[in-house]
Amino acid sequence: MKTADSETRTTLRQDLAVNWRGVKHIVKLDRWLWLWVAAFSAVTAAAPFVPVYFSARLLGELLGNQNRERLLLFGCLLVSLTFLVSILKDALWEAADLHFQALNFAQRREVDQAVLTADYEQLENPQLHLKKQLLDDSYSFNGGGLFQLAYQVGVALRCLFLLLYSVFFLLPIFQASPAGAAAAHPLIASPLLPALFLLALVGVSAYTVFADLRYNRGQYSQFSTCMWSNRFGNYYLNQLAGDYQVGKDIRLFGEQPLIQSAIDQMAQTLGRAMTNLSSLQGWCFGSIDTLTALLTGAVYLLAGARALAGLLPVDALVQTAAGIGQFCFAVSLGFGTLVYMRLNTQYLRPYFDFIDFPQSMYKGTIPVEKRDDGEYEIAFEHVSFRYPGSDQWAIKDLSLRLKVGKKLAVVGRNGSGKTTFIKLLCRLYDPTEGRILLNGIDIQKYDYREYLSLFSVVFQDFKLFSFPCAQNVAASVRWDKKAVRRCLEDAGMGDWLDRVPLGIETPLYKNFDDSGVEISGGEAQKIAIARALYKDAPFIVLDEPTAALDPLSEAEIYRRFDALTSEKTAVYISHRLSSCRFCQDIAVFDRGQLVERGPHRELLAKGGQYARLWEAQAQYYRDGPEGDSPPSKPDF
Repeated sequence: MKTADSETRTTLRQDLAVNWRGVKHIVKLDRWLWLWVAAFSAVTAAAPFVPVYFSARLLGELLGNQNRERLLLFGCLLVSLTFLVSILKDALWEAADLHFQALNFAQRREVDQAVLTADYEQLENPQLHLKKQLLDDSYSFNGGGLFQLAYQVGVALRCLFLLLYSVFFLLPIFQASPAGAAAAHPLIASPLLPALFLLALVGVSAYTVFADLRYNRGQYSQFSTCMWSNRFGNYYLNQLAGDYQVGKDIRLFGEQPLIQSAIDQMAQTLGRAMTNLSSLQGWCFGSIDTLTALLTGAVYLLAGARALAGLLPVDALVQTAAGIGQFCFAVSLGFGTLVYMRLNTQYLRPYFDFIDFPQSMYKGTIPVEKRDDGEYEIAFEHVSFRYPGSDQWAIKDLSLRLKVGKKLAVVGRNGSGKTTFIKLLCRLYDPTEGRILLNGIDIQKYDYREYLSLFSVVFQDFKLFSFPCAQNVAASVRWDKKAVRRCLEDAGMGDWLDRVPLGIETPLYKNFDDSGVEISGGEAQKIAIARALYKDAPFIVLDEPTAALDPLSEAEIYRRFDALTSEKTAVYISHRLSSCRFCQDIAVFDRGQLVERGPHRELLAKGGQYARLWEAQAQYYRDGPEGDSPPSKPDF
């Protein structure tokens, strides 16, 4: 049976284990950081002692023998070593600070890398984003995590050096008094007084631990209260209010009061939290400072009384006074640092949980066969799929085959499972039931990256970045100029390239470059299509790639694609059924199931789902009011 104490010890061991892992992880990220931190801590701790030590020697010599050579020596050492320590401290801090900033960057980069490499299924998991938000908030709130651990270890080392230096400075006060002086002043010379000093020091230290623990728990509590407010603040202030791309809607629909109201609520929550934290900080640290000052004053009285009684030389008194102050400061700061390091595990654990986020998708090891003849076949065998957390089938018992060089059009109403079919094909998700085969082998057995290399996809919610156009097409910092231009021209962007002054190196958007160019939705889709062409994969998938194009541009894109992908497998998903005329094969989805499949004329003759969709769209075009432009995307 576990007791409360054993639970506490277990928790303490766990906290120590997390901190030790953090120390080792810092070595992994920056092997030289601890060297600079230790050197800086040792020199910084020595800084207040150097001038005091030589000042005490000067004072002792002035009140004693007054030897000029020794006075000159002590004076030179006082000035030169104080200056040297000050310069060395600043130099070491600059070096250590560079490593601290590098660690901060490495920590954030590791989190971002975990997001970039996470399974797509996890990327759509809200828990992943909540964990990342917790980390982002901890960075902005108090630099929690590895950065804070490194800083606090540095403070702990400084306290350790301060204690060592202070003990050396305090040795005179603990030395036995001469017998005659002790007899004349029995109370002052009593060894019980230093013992009482140590006992009081233990008591103040224990209270310091308690007060620091209470403050840091309160700080974490207020931080947790502010987390959601920070999320809303980041969304409204950074993603909405400052985003020029949504600025039109904000102004046209008068959404400023709505956004301002959310910002005001966030500010009120943060204001209350900061007020509570400030009050708690004043109480905790004020009481610690008061007790420390009382203890320091008592020891000063003891040292002064012994000096007046002739039990302590004046130079030793100066030395002891400095040692008392630094000793009390080191103890108070040291215990507070240890408490803070333990509480910092509340930020370290989420960090390690995040970078250890399990990759549930099996990555496979079999290399994908590089076939010179390009003969690839994909087969869905009784595949069913449900999204995580859902009890409805997005795909149900799907069986079909895709052969290289064939063109497949996938049509159906909204929510019929078309995009889910593509996600399964590209292995962004694994089937809940059934299996998908490539050349007769389950795709889960193939090396994941090699399998993904087979597909060029333009999703309906594709993303272009605020990089040069060529980088967007090549998806790389290096590119083949001729190939990039050719793919852009094939996608219908030749005229655009001739208009922009920087050609394929023209920056997209103005987020980071004043010479950036704002592109229309249709131009963005053409660049996304050029990116798919540049990859030159054996399977090309276009998920509503022409939704932002007018019908004439759409027809031109499909005509070019039909020629460019003659030796590739192409899968088209489009609400405009005119795209089906370019395909030898049409798959009709309805409520997650494949209900019809065949060529255009055959499906029309059946009079089924496809015929109804075709007639609905044809009727919409034929019967539109005169002078009206046909719709670009009928609602099915």
